[in-house]
Amino acid sequence: MTRLRLADPESSDPAAIAAIYAPWVLDSTVSFELAVPGPDEIARRIVATSQFFPWLILEDEGRILAYAYASRWRGRPAYDWICETSIYVAGDAMGTGHGRRIYGALLEILAAQGFVWAYGIISLPNPGSQAFHARMGFEHMACFSEVGFKQGRWCDLDWWRLR
Repeated sequence: MTRLRLADPESSDPAAIAAIYAPWVLDSTVSFELAVPGPDEIARRIVATSQFFPWLILEDEGRILAYAYASRWRGRPAYDWICETSIYVAGDAMGTGHGRRIYGALLEILAAQGFVWAYGIISLPNPGSQAFHARMGFEHMACFSEVGFKQGRWCDLDWWRLR
């Protein structure tokens, strides 16, 4: 049975999160990171993020299937009502509805915290993520061309937002 919970940096969560994240870093342009962060770095990120934002885990019988979190949009106080969202699903859990469940829970928490806008940033091409964000109620806002260089090519970023 699946359950949602907060990430625990003192458990095995960081290692499992790093394992889910690794293919997105190494084999795609979904993430603009060039090296997979290890469990210690993931634990540090969970601690830092969790001071202000939720970092959620969706697990089934102790196995993490997906994680989602929000982060600060920009460093200036005028942006305090805006956040960026991130979601990563294990490859074998894609298309099962788990992403929709955890992202929906994340968005509900953010709304309860008073955030006005949630932004989803999508590296292109990624029609699956674009369709997912549209189904979650996000609207396309802008496309920034050639803003990241990874895997030998320039990558565009699509910006989506939800109020």
